[in-house]
Amino acid sequence: MKSLLNTQVVKLPSKVSALIKGRKVEIKGPRGILKQDFSHMQISIEKTGKKLIKVSVWLATRRRMESLSTTCSLIRNMIKGVTVGIRFKMRLVYAHYPIQFQTDTEKHEINIKNYIGQKCLRKISYPEGVNVYPSAIKDEIIVDGTDLRTVSLAAARIHQSATIRLQDVRKFLDGIYITDRTTME
Repeated sequence: MKSLLNTQVVKLPSKVSALIKGRKVEIKGPRGILKQDFSHMQISIEKTGKKLIKVSVWLATRRRMESLSTTCSLIRNMIKGVTVGIRFKMRLVYAHYPIQFQTDTEKHEINIKNYIGQKCLRKISYPEGVNVYPSAIKDEIIVDGTDLRTVSLAAARIHQSATIRLQDVRKFLDGIYITDRTTME
């Protein structure tokens, strides 16, 4: 069954402004600017007043109503990123061979050595706008930025580069794991 009109409203905080052209949304805040293109979704996005974004779907089936809440969640994540920022904390876990970790900020690259005693060098690239650096705590990596998708992509690439293959994962727990997902403030 189709419903005639479904709408959801996203409120903007005082420090955040939004620019909407068609289905393209640009959110400006104290930490920067994030842009997102929703032109592949059959929704209408409009700004009502100074601090409200109205997202609506006409003649929506259940699947198109799901895209409505997905769009609002993505806009809320953009607002969260430009106001407080996104931070992931990761831990280097090893039983015997200590994992060595280096970052190259100019190349946007991470080098991992001595994983399970292997001599090969693992190079992981991460997108621009993401900062990766070691924490003051031993064997901890901090990944932060403004865009939730790029920060989580960088953390996932780091995690997947150091996974056990062809072994029992209950016994061999070595790897790099996400321990905390928080904001920068």
